[in-house]
Amino acid sequence: MRNYFTLLILLITALTAKSSLAATENQTDWSGGPGVWGPVLSWGSEFSSCLNVNWFDPAGMLESQWIPLDAPIEHPVSGLYEGALGLSSMDLDGDGDLDVLSTNGSAVHWWANGGGGTNWDIRVIDPECIEASAVSFGCIDDDPHVDVLANDHWGINWYENDGIGAGWVEHTVDEAFYHAGFIITGDIDGDLDIDVVAAQDEFGNGDISWWANEDGGASWSERPLIGPPYYYVTSIHIADLDGDGDPDVLVSYSEDGTGWFENLDGSGTFGYHEICLTFTDARSVFAADIDGDADQDVLGASGLGNRVAWWENLDGSGTSWQEHAIEDSLSGASSVYSCDLDEDGDNDVIAVASGADCVVWLENVDGVGSSWIEHMVDDTFPGAFRLESGDFDGDGTTDIAGMASGTAVTHSITWWKVMGYSATAILTSSVLDVQEPPEWQYLDWSGIEPYGTDIELQVRASKDAANMGAWSSSLIAPDSLGGILSNGDSLFQYRVILSTTDPYLTPVLQDLEVSWSTCTGIENDEPSSSPLFGAHPNPSPGSVSIIVPPAFIPDAEILVYDISGKLIRRFTDIETNVVHWDCCGESGREVPSGVYIIQGISEEQTLSLRLVKI
Repeated sequence: MRNYFTLLILLITALTAKSSLAATENQTDWSGGPGVWGPVLSWGSEFSSCLNVNWFDPAGMLESQWIPLDAPIEHPVSGLYEGALGLSSMDLDGDGDLDVLSTNGSAVHWWANGGGGTNWDIRVIDPECIEASAVSFGCIDDDPHVDVLANDHWGINWYENDGIGAGWVEHTVDEAFYHAGFIITGDIDGDLDIDVVAAQDEFGNGDISWWANEDGGASWSERPLIGPPYYYVTSIHIADLDGDGDPDVLVSYSEDGTGWFENLDGSGTFGYHEICLTFTDARSVFAADIDGDADQDVLGASGLGNRVAWWENLDGSGTSWQEHAIEDSLSGASSVYSCDLDEDGDNDVIAVASGADCVVWLENVDGVGSSWIEHMVDDTFPGAFRLESGDFDGDGTTDIAGMASGTAVTHSITWWKVMGYSATAILTSSVLDVQEPPEWQYLDWSGIEPYGTDIELQVRASKDAANMGAWSSSLIAPDSLGGILSNGDSLFQYRVILSTTDPYLTPVLQDLEVSWSTCTGIENDEPSSSPLFGAHPNPSPGSVSIIVPPAFIPDAEILVYDISGKLIRRFTDIETNVVHWDCCGESGREVPSGVYIIQGISEEQTLSLRLVKI
């Protein structure tokens, strides 16, 4: 913030025989929050009200709030990707951005993110992977590169990554686990390497097994998960459902609801527990802490039931569950996922519905899973059935990715930016009482305005806090308040308007300051200035000509101060009645815009005038 509004005993002015005081009030922090109308003697960190303003994080600035976009922005990854089946995401080439993995029933591909999530290049991992429908990832061997897993008609393979995604070496996990429609990875036995869990789809026997990674992916040992004789697994997920620190396996069945396999000893010995047997046509399950109690709850999507629900893990042990509805009219709900999309500290829910051809996200309004707001992401996504989330554009926020299998879809794989900065954000200050009848001087602020964004200020002043009157026209840059506010009105209020045409960008207000002067009532013996003492132009964008009275030549001094009282420039040995000031200080550096006091001092008289540099 420029310093020309700090408290200063003003020099004697030209038009009065009374001394006057310049005073200021600034606001550099709004983190105290709204609710204070006033009048107040100082703004502090509080204000009256706001709409769509982020005033608390980080403290010390104002920016537009990150809110759900009315129209999420779609960014296609692919065109029509016929036979689309498997979807996952991870940085496969080590360049720091998120890439996409996919299968289409005949091959395994990955899509290289060219940066920012707007340019994608398809790359082949396995061009001949018959009936490939599931894809996953993990560091299978001893190097840090992310490897890929996928199924074919016969079994499960993993593909060794050269580190940049340019070369892949195929290895076998199991060559006789037919129709492995679901593959996930995790350290099941606690030996610090990545194991594999897989389940057979509707064309298999409904078996679920896990494979112990014996020696960096060179050999594998199958361990079946023995559960009830249910058929037709529809999804699997790894999570610690009993809070004992090891990974358990969550599963959904088409006709038999949801359940989970408890990792009993942390080494991969499992026992089965039911969650819900009446969740008809369960298509998908996912685990997340929905109610904020630090344990893992369970989400599910029901196709025939058109439902999305969650089960509260009542005691954190996974043995007692209570079902809560989220959405009961999502036709053909086929996949469910959870993440904190709106960055408010709780987990929201994402779902796709193949019957409604749509993608929605369900905002966890109260953070405990009892109140939800549905936001439509895309209602024209034919055959929608897979979901992912991640930061696809590298801006530090979470996006949604989806896959659709319909032939009518334009983009089979796409991602959406669902959150953005509010187009308009408004904050109204508390009413400031300056106590003395003021002569309003200047409104100054500093901030950051990326291209396509604006900071505007409106002001008003009154003698009655209950009737502050109409707002001024918007100021788009710091400006004099002369002619805008009525002098003598001692109650002051401002309103900030932040606007953007780009949902990815926000203006930032860093601080604000208002200045005014008041008469002290102390009489002076002589006038402070002379008609012969002046500065032109005033206001000035640059160099100034200071007019010096003849009586001041040659023994007087001309001194230039900023309004905090700091001496900026001194002129001596005056030889003519015009002194040229280049608006630079003694160091030769140009002074910033603001208010300056020019003082002429002779043995008999001291004169002063005010100069505004713009």
